Amino acid sequence: MSWAAHYSSAGRCTGRCEAHLGGDPCVEDGRFPTRKMVPSARRTRRPEEVGIRIDLGDALLEINLRVPGLAQPHFTWRIGPVSDSSPAERRPGPRPDFKPRPGKVDIKVDLKADQKVGFALQATDEVGNPVTFDGTVTYAVDDASILSLVDNGDGSGEVTATGALGTATLTATATRADGTPAGTGVAAIQVVAGDAETFEIKFGTPEEATPDTP
Repeated sequence: MSWAAHYSSAGRCTGRCEAHLGGDPCVEDGRFPTRKMVPSARRTRRPEEVGIRIDLGDALLEINLRVPGLAQPHFTWRIGPVSDSSPAERRPGPRPDFKPRPGKVDIKVDLKADQKVGFALQATDEVGNPVTFDGTVTYAVDDASILSLVDNGDGSGEVTATGALGTATLTATATRADGTPAGTGVAAIQVVAGDAETFEIKFGTPEEATPDTP
């Protein structure tokens, strides 16, 4: 906050001095002595920080208390291994009437139409080291006609391509043990055609090799 924000070019108070902002008359009102204005340094406070501001008259004392328990955990996807699926595992579900566009996608994965892949959402610290998450993680897919989902209930799961080509969104929802939300993760899985395994011979329309002559 600059000095110009408090005083006009004529040196008069604009009503934004420390006294006015604190609810008190300033020297312009003639009843209180001049109070020095203190430029306030603005910064974004983290969700786990609790801020306290104490007006000392000529200065402001700001105390930020960081509470580790309030910090938002970090999560990262673990994808794999990829393996071939059996025909019995390719169970397509109903196609949704409407699929909302996903927000931020954390990871994109290509999966062949005859494959399946395991996954998990791993909690990490600020520098990426794996840590234990005290809560649960659940999963959902937005198009069961493309991906068949198995949620193991332990923070891991598996999706199997049903054979239909297209893209489905896998969403992970993390919840703390006290029931408060901890975060979400979004993976976009595109099902592509598999490797060539069979061949089909196609014949054209038969026609005469030597046309009849009159």
